[in-house]
Amino acid sequence: MINMKKLLTLLTVTVAIGIGAHLDNSTVYATNSNENSSNQTKLYRQRDLETDPQHEIPEKSQLPLGVQSIAINDNIPVFDASLLETADPFYILSPLDQFGRAQMALGLLDESLMPAESRGNNPKFKPSGWNQAKYDVVPGGWLYNRSHLLGWQLTGNNDFENFITGTRYFNATGMLEYENYVASQVESGKRIVYSVEPIYHEKDLVPYGVQMMGWAQDPNDSFQFNIFVPNEQAGVNIDYRDGSSSVQ
Repeated sequence: MINMKKLLTLLTVTVAIGIGAHLDNSTVYATNSNENSSNQTKLYRQRDLETDPQHEIPEKSQLPLGVQSIAINDNIPVFDASLLETADPFYILSPLDQFGRAQMALGLLDESLMPAESRGNNPKFKPSGWNQAKYDVVPGGWLYNRSHLLGWQLTGNNDFENFITGTRYFNATGMLEYENYVASQVESGKRIVYSVEPIYHEKDLVPYGVQMMGWAQDPNDSFQFNIFVPNEQAGVNIDYRDGSSSVQ
């Protein structure tokens, strides 16, 4: 996990990450389950709603999109340049918001953060909007997965703040492709700046998608992406307000 002393020095950076005009500026906190909870460092982010390229994220009203992912800002991520100069790998999870919803996850990933142990089973807690249902139209039957923001293979983190309610397709196809993409880069010896942020509509408990961004720390490396993955399941209607669902 994070060396908090180093993190206190490190996280005086501004990260330009937008999640759509329906949310105000917010503060993200570094957390470390191995440290006292009072050891929290503020990581500020800001955006200009007039110029922020993240405005390309679709609105909830546009769903279902029927696609695995959508490129945002011509697939170019938006991170503060300070993150490209950071020396030590780290990752942080935002605290839950007032509605108990997971928020942004951010890290500079390398092989040292990858878990050495086998994965095992996901925890059995219920992320916000967890309203499980079983349908024949869903491979394996069950509609929802406990979906990591920072995938297990990247950090080995199973904290509650790292989970959202995601459909089977969203988790095992949409997000997993890019998690594997990042993991392959990290395993090849690269350092990758990476963020995942759930996109909620107003007070909905289930995100209607996530924005995923990745960027190689080496300025000579062309690895990068900025995508939106919709939280959908073919053949199923989802009420993102509470996670209830029905067959189409």
